[in-house]
Amino acid sequence: MTPRPQARLARAEAAGAVGSPTPGFDAPSVTALTAMPGSQLVTFLRTPLRRPGLQRMTTKHADLPGFTLIELMVIVAVLATITMVAYPTYQSYVRESGRGDAYSALLDLATRQERYFSTYNTYTDVIVAASDCAGPSCGLATTDLSPDGDYELSASPGRTGDLATSFLLTAKVRSVGRQADDERCAVLTIDWRGETSPTECW
Repeated sequence: MTPRPQARLARAEAAGAVGSPTPGFDAPSVTALTAMPGSQLVTFLRTPLRRPGLQRMTTKHADLPGFTLIELMVIVAVLATITMVAYPTYQSYVRESGRGDAYSALLDLATRQERYFSTYNTYTDVIVAASDCAGPSCGLATTDLSPDGDYELSASPGRTGDLATSFLLTAKVRSVGRQADDERCAVLTIDWRGETSPTECW
């Protein structure tokens, strides 16, 4: 005859196999187990023990603080404000840096003009030399674009209206260049006296 579950639990307790419940588990005492009816005891033995600490831990994580909708809206507003202030400043810096392309080109042409004058006793409005040129007709013998290609270059008489005594060099922003949006300083000039214009763009 198979021993009743209560008898098995009693023998296990006597042998030390069943003692105090494991900490953190909802395990009833041996006395409570032996008082259970057979069918209820079998059901209990088949049911996994539950750890209350796990429930407490889950609840604790669920209660962790997070961002509210208002806090997220404030963060977005701050980032938008920073972008509105910083981006135009960055764009202005990029445009000012890009003007260096025109500065170097104009100064190079001015140097070539003075060299040309020392040879032919006059200035010239020819920047690009023709393939069949010779002597003074070759002009400055260079390109009419700035080194980075953002400006078109040209030469003309200065304030005296005569290339024999003055010149005016001009760098104009190209519509396809990186400086196309630099409307305030779209045209930069330098003359035979070294005077530049517009003053605020140099």
